[in-house]
Amino acid sequence: MATNIADQIEHKFIAYAVDLSRFEEETVQRVLFFLKILEKELAQDISEGLGSAYSQAKLRALQSQTRATIVTAYNGAENALMEQVNELPMIEQTFIKNAVNSGVGADLLSVALTPEKLKGLTDRTLIRGAPSADWWKNESRKLQDKFMVEMQLGIARGESLDVLVRRIRGRSTGKKTGYKTKSGKQRYIMDFKGGIMDIQSRDAKALIRTSIQTISNSIRHKTFQANDDVIKGQAWLSTLDMRTTPYCQAMDGLEWDLKGEGIGHSEPFSPPPAHWNCRSCLVPVLKTWKELSRSKSPALQKKIAKAESNIPPSTRASVGGQVSERLTYQAWFDQQSREIQLEILGPGKLEVYKTGKLSFRDMVNQVGNPLTIPELQQKVLS
Repeated sequence: MATNIADQIEHKFIAYAVDLSRFEEETVQRVLFFLKILEKELAQDISEGLGSAYSQAKLRALQSQTRATIVTAYNGAENALMEQVNELPMIEQTFIKNAVNSGVGADLLSVALTPEKLKGLTDRTLIRGAPSADWWKNESRKLQDKFMVEMQLGIARGESLDVLVRRIRGRSTGKKTGYKTKSGKQRYIMDFKGGIMDIQSRDAKALIRTSIQTISNSIRHKTFQANDDVIKGQAWLSTLDMRTTPYCQAMDGLEWDLKGEGIGHSEPFSPPPAHWNCRSCLVPVLKTWKELSRSKSPALQKKIAKAESNIPPSTRASVGGQVSERLTYQAWFDQQSREIQLEILGPGKLEVYKTGKLSFRDMVNQVGNPLTIPELQQKVLS
């Protein structure tokens, strides 16, 4: 179990990262629903638009028809993502406050960003250097171009309608996957693999997950800065991702002050995610109890005085200390109660894990174990 306050807070952030991964799965189900419907509509457009005799006129008409269909679908996907993340900044901020205060055992963290400020941060957040809207428009244009290339190649080779459709959606796997409609109802749709829509779906998943992680870390950074009377810096945490890249392995555990200056190193501060599908995140570095006690803030001094009667000296000495050891996800998971392990993996996966036959990738995969915004909010508040 966690041996000092820094460990306790880091463990809370790892647990929250699991919940955030489950929220990503819920969001993937809602956003990809639009692309699965698009896949079906494109197949129908090909069959109805080209018919039994191909012509350049039909191909031009098909291009116009599918362009509008694709744009509508990707607009729906983007809107679905934004609806999902709309409440995330407030939940993220509440989590940070609760994680730090419960870890220390005193209500030290109090400054909160206004809803307007949080929304502004979310709207302005850049995903890998560009606004979210630009990425979705780019994905839409990319599919339009790919679609026409595949149609032209197939027609030039004299392929049948079935083969042309297969270029877009691939072959049926015989299995169905659940997706969430706009109303939240679960709908199971047949899986197809091998077409260009398969690639588009993978790209969309990466964009969804990276968007959520970017918003999460952006809110953390600003919340840490807003509470600079208690928090003096931020540390990079890469321990959850079992497919950690060499870069994230090297960054794990590095600390920076709130202005982005390295603490004990010269690595420039560039907050995670560091790459597509990156699970690395920021965790707070607290001031020591001695530093907190020197604060000139009357409000914080009052909190410190009240806390000293409830927090033993040995505990106070560990406030602002370093994490005692860097945990792998498996090491952290093994320390959790069976109840928490069941929630993360489910009974089926947990039993397989106990036999030693479950891979790290399977462990962190939250497919089939989604978490809605209300459920995430409830976990943070409980």
